[in-house]
Amino acid sequence: MERTDEVTPARSPVSGSAPGRGPGPGRGRGPDTGRGHPRWGRAAALTTLAGTSQYTGAAAAVQLFSIVAPTAVAWLRLVVAAVVMNAWRRPSLRIPAARLRVAIAYGLATGGMNCALYEAIDRIPLGAATSIEFCGPILVGLWFSRGRWDVLAVALAGAGVLVIAQGLHAEQLTGVALAATAAAFYAMKIILTGRIARSDDNLDDLAIAFTAVSIALAPMLLWRTGPIWTSPSAIGLVIATGLLSALIPYLLDQFTVRIAGPGGLAVLVAILPGSATVVGAIALGQRPTAGEGVGIVLITLAVALRGRARREFQQCGTSDCE
Repeated sequence: MERTDEVTPARSPVSGSAPGRGPGPGRGRGPDTGRGHPRWGRAAALTTLAGTSQYTGAAAAVQLFSIVAPTAVAWLRLVVAAVVMNAWRRPSLRIPAARLRVAIAYGLATGGMNCALYEAIDRIPLGAATSIEFCGPILVGLWFSRGRWDVLAVALAGAGVLVIAQGLHAEQLTGVALAATAAAFYAMKIILTGRIARSDDNLDDLAIAFTAVSIALAPMLLWRTGPIWTSPSAIGLVIATGLLSALIPYLLDQFTVRIAGPGGLAVLVAILPGSATVVGAIALGQRPTAGEGVGIVLITLAVALRGRARREFQQCGTSDCE
């Protein structure tokens, strides 16, 4: 993974800021690195909102699994996000090749993460699947700093995955493997989020990303969506899933990463395994077993440890993660 010693100034999340209007959020300043800083609180609030939206959408998506395959639902939510983003932004494809490659890579990482996660939550509870998925950001932290807290975080996360797996039936272990696959894609997405956020037209890049993955997966998944189109309620659930699980969280990620940096985003996701568990319990009646609860707590602690050393967090939030 390429690193640079140059600190890139943060830009406004909304492209095309007119001269004389003053800086947008984070413009002209690097990410805030102190967890007591007011902007860190705003970043935490944005992450909580993004997670609640994402898992509410995922709970809605589960209702569609009896009609079509989970991967088809994951693809449809990306299509909804692509349609909305293109109608809003109308991005031009006449952009530098490097930016286009990053946008396409982000789209493919997002698509792989979504498909793997939806297949996982069709087999194991939402809270367990998403907790395993968050091992991805932990590995991002280990890759960039390799500090003692990161090593401990990986150990805790591995223990958490093992504890969750021990409480599952043999046929559910496939769900654990799929959640781990989602974690790998999530790690890629965390890094690419930082690269996209540096662009003046980052929202246009998101539109390109969603379009690219929608087109790439269409030959494999379009034919599996047939039953959706005969049910108005199913179409409504697809639209809700696309907005709640794809569009809103990824837009909020762009704002968050400008405030806290990619490393900060990797720290803040410690909030989300618990959020997913709560949403799963309320919306799907998936109360975690004692073993699952212990595993989720271990993984949550592991993600939280990513921010234990302020020096490591500062490095990851400015240059090393870029």
